[in-house]
Amino acid sequence: MTVLTGYSDDTFTQLKKRVQKDVHEHLLLLSQNGKGQRYYGDVKKRPLLPPHTPGAFIHIGKTGGSTLTGLLENACHSFLPKPCLQSKTRSSNNKKVTFSILSKTTTYIHVPDFNKLSRANSPYSNFSFYVVSTRDPFERTLSAFTYEHPRNGGKAPKQAFACFPTLERFTELLGDEPKRYKHTNIASAAAASFSFASCRNFARTIMAGKSKYPTHLYFGFRTILERASLQFHDLEVTSNSFDSTAVANSAAVGKAGHGEGDQKNEKQNHRRGRLLNGRRQQRRRPRLVVLAIRNEHKKDDFVSVNHLLMTTNLHNNSNSLRTLQHSGNLQEHQQTQWNATDRRTKTKYDKLILGTKPFPEKASREQTTFNVTKSISPLGRKRLCRALEDEYRAYIRLLHHSMNLSPREKNDSLNLSRQNCPDLKTLQVIFVPNNNHHRESEHRNSRG
Repeated sequence: MTVLTGYSDDTFTQLKKRVQKDVHEHLLLLSQNGKGQRYYGDVKKRPLLPPHTPGAFIHIGKTGGSTLTGLLENACHSFLPKPCLQSKTRSSNNKKVTFSILSKTTTYIHVPDFNKLSRANSPYSNFSFYVVSTRDPFERTLSAFTYEHPRNGGKAPKQAFACFPTLERFTELLGDEPKRYKHTNIASAAAASFSFASCRNFARTIMAGKSKYPTHLYFGFRTILERASLQFHDLEVTSNSFDSTAVANSAAVGKAGHGEGDQKNEKQNHRRGRLLNGRRQQRRRPRLVVLAIRNEHKKDDFVSVNHLLMTTNLHNNSNSLRTLQHSGNLQEHQQTQWNATDRRTKTKYDKLILGTKPFPEKASREQTTFNVTKSISPLGRKRLCRALEDEYRAYIRLLHHSMNLSPREKNDSLNLSRQNCPDLKTLQVIFVPNNNHHRESEHRNSRG
C-alpha cells in the first residue's frame, strides 16, 4: 500500500495566500477597469481578458466540463470573442446574473487550445493555478470511446474506428501486453488494410497516448500533465507496492513503454530536455497550485474551488486582506470570522463568490439506442484497466495535489476506481489526512 501525505501547514498556507493575492489583484483591476475596456492604465498595458488571467480552467474531454461551461463567462475557445456568445447574462425571469470567482479569473482551455500549454514564453505558460475537470479514467475512457465512435454519430474520422467496431473488440486487440507495440497511426493501419497486427498495434498506440485520434482518448490526464509541464510541490510518499516516483516527483507522468514506438518518443524527450536545460529554463516557473472538480461531485467541488480562491472578507475590506496576507494568520482568522457570521451574511458572501447564476440541473437524457455501447466483458475490463495503468498514475497525481480536496474526498474517488479496476495494483493508494485538509473540510462543512 502506498501512503500519500498532503501539503505541510506552511506550504499549504503559502500557496493559498499567493493564489488569493493574485485573484484579488485581478478582480481589483477588473473593478477599476470596467467591462468595456481591454486594458487597465496607460503604462502597464495589462490585458484583463483570457488568456491574461491568473488561472486556467482545463476542460478534459468527457469529465463533465461541458456542464461547468454554463457557469463560466469566457468558456469558449481562444479564437472566439470574449465574453462568449453562449454566456447568458440574464436569467429566465430577465434578471441580470453575476458569475463566480472562477469565471472571472480563469482562461478556458479545451481541445483546440491544448497545444498552447506546451509553448514557452506565452500567456499560456504564466498561470499561477490550474482548475482541472476530472473523472475516473476507466469511466472516462468508456464515455470517450462511445462518444467519438462514428456509428454513434461521433465526429472522429471513420478510419480511426475501422479496427474497432465495438468496445469489446478494442479491448481484445489490447490483449494482455498493451505496452508491447509498434507505433502505428491511422494511415499505416489503412495501408496494411487494417490487418489484425496493424489494428493491434494501433489500439496499443492509442492507449499509450501516441495517437491524436480519437481526440478525447489522446487528451487524457497523462497528456495534459506532460503538455502543461505542471511542476508540483514534492509531497511525501511512502511506497510498499509500486514506483511512487511516477506519482509525486516525476516530471513526466507514467512509465515508458516497451515498444518500438517509444524509441521515437525518447528521442523527442531528449531534444526537449536540451531545450529545457537551455533557453526554456532561464525563466523558471513557480510551483503551481492545482484544484480539481470531479465529475462525480461537480457542484460540491465547484463551491470548494471558489471559496478557496477567495477569502470571505475580501469584498468588504481589501486593506484588511492585505494585512492578513502578511500576518501569517489568514486561515485561522478566516475560520473565526466565518463561524461568527450570521446566516444572512453567509448567503451574501456566497452570492459574491459563487455568483447568482444557478448551477445547471442534471439533464434528463432521452432513451437513445446507441449502435456501440459501453458493455464490456470481465476479461475486456481487466485488459482495459491494465492499459490504463499510466493514465491512473496521472489521475492519482492530480488528486494528490488538488488543494481543494480533503483526504476523505480523494479516497472516495479512488474507491470508485478500485471498483472499476479491482485488480490494478497502481490503485493501492491511501491519502493520509493532515491538519490543513482537516480544517478545510470542516470549513466547507460548516458552510453547508
